[in-house]
Amino acid sequence: MERLRNVPLPSRNSGYTPEGTKINVMKLNFLEEGESPGSVPEHEIAHAGVAIKTGTPVIDATIVPGRGYLGLTRLTSVNTAALIAPEAEGFVGTGSDVFKYEMLGGSPSDVIVARRIASTHKKGFHRAASLLQKKKTMTGAEIERAIKEGDEGERVLVEFIKSDGEKNKIEHNASEDIVSVPNAWLVPDVEDTEPNNPIPLFPGIEAELPKAA
Repeated sequence: MERLRNVPLPSRNSGYTPEGTKINVMKLNFLEEGESPGSVPEHEIAHAGVAIKTGTPVIDATIVPGRGYLGLTRLTSVNTAALIAPEAEGFVGTGSDVFKYEMLGGSPSDVIVARRIASTHKKGFHRAASLLQKKKTMTGAEIERAIKEGDEGERVLVEFIKSDGEKNKIEHNASEDIVSVPNAWLVPDVEDTEPNNPIPLFPGIEAELPKAA
């Protein structure tokens, strides 16, 4: 089995290992920055995120107030797990959600499903909520993409260039400061070259042997 080594990434875009192997770090994706989300975008993304992760398409979500609401998420069909998601996460303003949920005969398992999804995709939901805070209205496709980006985080390409010129590359999560790579990526190959003047096995004896005619 090939031995792996944990290598700290350089604080800047490039650096060197103790063996002299150069490390270059290049960003693969640039994530749009959002804003610190308030309770309303978090509430709406709980609806939208659970709907998306349980297979119900989302039309859009908005935090632009309307008649009788501070935020609104529109789905293509009823989804009781998505409906109860903000309540399951302990968000405020869930009175209307709970009333509709009970009217539709929601199951206790909906709460378990909603909590599990929200916990699994915590980073993704937070990113989507931060973008909704900034944009005010997002389509279902935009929300789904934001959740995916938040779950995966920023990605970087880490390139290792050994002193002998050999190059190796690996994708890595930008939030992690350590990358595990094969030790062979870091240590220059040592070539077994035959010396120009081989050392005689029996010094002095070969000189006394008669030369072939």
